[in-house]
Amino acid sequence: MRWLSWFVVIGLPVGLAACAPTLDVSAGPAPVSAAPPTLQRLTSSRYLMTVQTLLAVDGFAALRLPKDLERDTLLHGFSTVGASELTISPRAAEIYEGAALDLSAQVFSDPARRKAWVGCEPQESAPSDDCVQSFVERLGRRVYRRPLTREERTDYVALAAKLGQELGDPWQGLRYVVVAFLQSPHFLYLIEQAEPDPERPDRLRYTGFELASRMSYFLWNSSPDEELLAAAERGELFSDEGLRRQVQRMQLSALAQAALDQFFSEYLYLDRLETVSKDAKLYPEWTPQLAQLLRAEILQLMRDLAQSPERDLRELFDSPTTFVNDELASFYGLPPGQAPPPGQWRKIELPATAVPGLLGRAGLLAMGAHATVTSPTLRGKFIRQQLLCQDISPPPPGVVTTLPVDERTGPQTMRERLTRHRTEPACAGCHRVMDPIGLSLEHFGPTGKFRTKDNGLEIDASGDLDGQAFADARELTVLLRQSPRIATCLTRQVYRHATAHLELPSELDQIVLLGQQFAQRGFRYAALVEALVLSEGFRYAVPPELPSE
Repeated sequence: MRWLSWFVVIGLPVGLAACAPTLDVSAGPAPVSAAPPTLQRLTSSRYLMTVQTLLAVDGFAALRLPKDLERDTLLHGFSTVGASELTISPRAAEIYEGAALDLSAQVFSDPARRKAWVGCEPQESAPSDDCVQSFVERLGRRVYRRPLTREERTDYVALAAKLGQELGDPWQGLRYVVVAFLQSPHFLYLIEQAEPDPERPDRLRYTGFELASRMSYFLWNSSPDEELLAAAERGELFSDEGLRRQVQRMQLSALAQAALDQFFSEYLYLDRLETVSKDAKLYPEWTPQLAQLLRAEILQLMRDLAQSPERDLRELFDSPTTFVNDELASFYGLPPGQAPPPGQWRKIELPATAVPGLLGRAGLLAMGAHATVTSPTLRGKFIRQQLLCQDISPPPPGVVTTLPVDERTGPQTMRERLTRHRTEPACAGCHRVMDPIGLSLEHFGPTGKFRTKDNGLEIDASGDLDGQAFADARELTVLLRQSPRIATCLTRQVYRHATAHLELPSELDQIVLLGQQFAQRGFRYAALVEALVLSEGFRYAVPPELPSE
C-alpha cells in the first residue's frame, strides 16, 4: 500500500525553529524558566497505549497489538527524552505501516465491531456522506489530538470517497482512512510549536491542545480523552484552576497506572532485569520468570506509595511492607502462612530483621550484582546516581575494573577485595563515594537473597554516607530518608521525564523550588505531579535558537 506513503510525510514541520512564532522582546526579556518546544515521536509504550485507546470497542475482544516495534532509546534515563532526539527510521516506518494495516483489518473485518466503532453506516451511493464526514472529523480530533483543519478534513473525506469507489466498498474507504491516520506524523509525533503568550511578550505558551497532549502522555501514557480535549477547546487549560481540576481527575483514572509504571520502570532501571543472568550452577533458582516477578514486586510497591493521596514517598526507603505471590514468598523464605494462594498477590509485613523498602528488594539487589558475586560498586553507584542525583564519572581509560583473586591471601570478603580500588589514586575518587554505600548491602547475595557470610567470612556492613556513619543497611535507609537531596532529586527525575528534555541551567531554580514544595506538602507524589503541571517549565516555552548563517 505504498500509495499511502504521502500521508506519512505530508504536513510535518521540517524544523520547529522555522515555524516558531516571533516574540516581541524589545523591552528586554525577563528570565524564563522553560525550554524550546520539541518534536517528540511516540515511544513504543505510548504508541501501543494510544492505539488501544483509539481502536478499542466495549464488548469486543482486545486488539492484537504489534510486537515488532523498535525498542525505545533511553537518553538521560528516559525514553521520552530519547523520543525528542530521534526520528523515525525507514525500518520503523515500514513497521508502522504494517501495524496500521493489521490494526485496521482487525476492526473492519468484523461487521459488528466496525459498526460499533464507526457509529454509523457509510452509503455506497454517497461515499462522502454525513457518516464519512462525521467519522473523519471525530476520529481525526482524537488521532491528531486537536480538531482537523478544513484542508485536512477535506483530504481525508476525499480519500475515503476515492478508495470506497475504487474498491467497491465504502467500509474499505473508511478503513484506509484509518490506515492513513495511523501513519500521519501528526499521530506518530507530539508536535509542539507554542504561540505568543498574551500576558508576557518574552515567552511562548503551549496551546490548549498542546497542553492537553503534554498532560495526557505524562499522566496516562496515552492520548487525551474527549473531556480533556473539550477543556482545551474552551481555554480552561490556560488557568491554574482548570489545569488543577484536570490533573486531579486524571490521577484518579485507572489509566494513570500505566504512566506511573513507565516512569518508575525507567527511573529504577527495572527493564534491565530482563538481561540479568546468574550462574546456573550456583543459583538455579534464578529464572526469567523470577526476574519478571521481582520487577512486578517493585512496581506494586511504588504504586502503593505513589497512588495514595496521603503517603510520604520517602517510605520507599523504610516501608515495612512489600508484595509477594506464592513464588516470591517461597524465594524470600517466608512462612507458609504469609504466602497468598497461587496466582494472587498479597501485601505483607516484612520480618523485623529484614531491610525495609526499596534497598531490600531482591530485584534491585540482583541488578547490582554479577553472575557469581555481588558488586557493592554497582549498588552504591545506583544509590548515588538515581536516588541522590550525584554524577559518577566513568573509569579512566586503561584502568582495570575487575577484581583479581589472589590465592595466596586465602578467602576474602568483598570489602577486603575492594580495598585496592579505594586506595589506588586512579580509582579512589569514585570508589570512596560508591563502595561504602554498596557494602552496606553485602548481606544480600547476587540474587538478592539474604546471607550471613561472604566467602565463609563474617560480613561488615558498616560505612558512611557523606560523613554520617551507619552500622548496616537499615541505618543507611534512615539516612537516605532524611537526606535533603531526596526531594530535589526525585523532582528532577519527574521533571525530565515529563518535559522530555534534559533540564537546562535556566530551569534548575524552578526544579529546586518544586522540590521544596514537594517536601512542604509531605512528599506526596500526587502533589508533586500537580505542581509540576502548573509550573512554568511545563506550560510555557522559549523560542528555539535559530541556526547561525
